[in-house]
Amino acid sequence: MTINTQSLTQAELDDIYHKAVFDCDQALADVIRRMFLALHEQMVAKGVGPAFWNAFRDDHNEIAQAFNDCEVKHLGATRYDAMMARLGSSDKLEKSPQ
Repeated sequence: MTINTQSLTQAELDDIYHKAVFDCDQALADVIRRMFLALHEQMVAKGVGPAFWNAFRDDHNEIAQAFNDCEVKHLGATRYDAMMARLGSSDKLEKSPQ
């Protein structure tokens, strides 16, 4: 029996890590958005003003920033910047018309 192994480069591992963190952040954002809309309908019916809703938005922004800060801390600024450049260029390639 032959076992084939494939090693991933550090850049590939960084990209996989980022995509996993991004997926978690997206899922969290979706849940917060759904909760926000449900609460918004309830609060509008009760006459609560819009200033209250800024707090929800700010909470989500803080959570998203915490995800980003952890990622930069884990990878280091140089690796993080290189990863974002790679992912940005691959996103552009995926979105360009064929």
